[in-house]
Amino acid sequence: MTPPAIQPEPADTRIRANVSDAAHRATAQKNCPVCGATLMELTPLRKAGSYHLFECGSCNVQFWEPFQRLGASWYENFYVGRLRGVPPLEPGHKYFLNDPRAPKTGCLFDIGCGVGNFMAAARVAGLDVTGIDWDSNAAQVGKEVLGLESIFPISIEEYVEKRAGETFDVVTFFEVLEHQDNPTGFLAQVRRLLKPGGHIALSVPNRNRWQKGLDLTDLPPNHLTRWSPKALVAFLQREGFEIVSLREEPISLAWTASMLSAAVPTGLGRMVMGGAPPNSTEVAESPQQALSALSRQSRSGRARFGNFLIRCKNSAFILPALVCWPLLRWSGYRGVYMYCLARPKR
Repeated sequence: MTPPAIQPEPADTRIRANVSDAAHRATAQKNCPVCGATLMELTPLRKAGSYHLFECGSCNVQFWEPFQRLGASWYENFYVGRLRGVPPLEPGHKYFLNDPRAPKTGCLFDIGCGVGNFMAAARVAGLDVTGIDWDSNAAQVGKEVLGLESIFPISIEEYVEKRAGETFDVVTFFEVLEHQDNPTGFLAQVRRLLKPGGHIALSVPNRNRWQKGLDLTDLPPNHLTRWSPKALVAFLQREGFEIVSLREEPISLAWTASMLSAAVPTGLGRMVMGGAPPNSTEVAESPQQALSALSRQSRSGRARFGNFLIRCKNSAFILPALVCWPLLRWSGYRGVYMYCLARPKR
């Protein structure tokens, strides 16, 4: 799912990098929810509301506690209005379509398909496509606007149960893994949909990206895990997959400009909108207050005007970005996305 515009980080919603409160120090035994390793004496890396971020020293994944995914209705509320139209393809989609080692024929199953913009592109490329998404509104747009017949508003568990034995040449899940509260169980369901010799393709936010300010969606309970290339490769290999290709998105000029802009907050956008848009943690912990703020900003037109001002501000940093961008790329700075193509080990 495409995240909203990055907002300069407001002081009242800032994630604190150092959590000194001893009450938040985990002294009891804890198991990593991804690899199962026993973790002792954990100190949170960050805090967001009542959530705390930890890192597994064994598999390198970072995860939020409480480690619990919310239901479909929460996602429909949080992403309200963002999946009513047809968004452009994300970098992970493009990497798959341009990957010479990715399947170009056969049947494709897309998990978390949204309105089906990637499904439509894969169909044009020659693949037979099926997709699922929790958001019933998005699935309806896919049917009506893109003419996608095989798009269903159900979970992967429901699909596997209702269509036992149905398999596909490739199963894709772009920007989905970070939402799962049982990554191992999720991947087991994916394998049940995969034909022998098939492939999986996915993308996740790269936690090694260059980030300034607060990404409204990259917080719990929307995202429960944070992945580096090392953590993703270790996870897939441990679950019986071999990596076919892995690509980290290089930092772009537009991203460089937006990050430079976020590093120089003016507060103008928040002032026009009457406050910063609620992030995912605020939507989960104070839903009535957050949804009221979103509704008020949308109804008054403040959100649209505020986002317009933020885009103008980002554009003003294009010239400084032209100076910084080549150096940042040469220094190895990464963009938002990380793409991977894998297959079961032979």
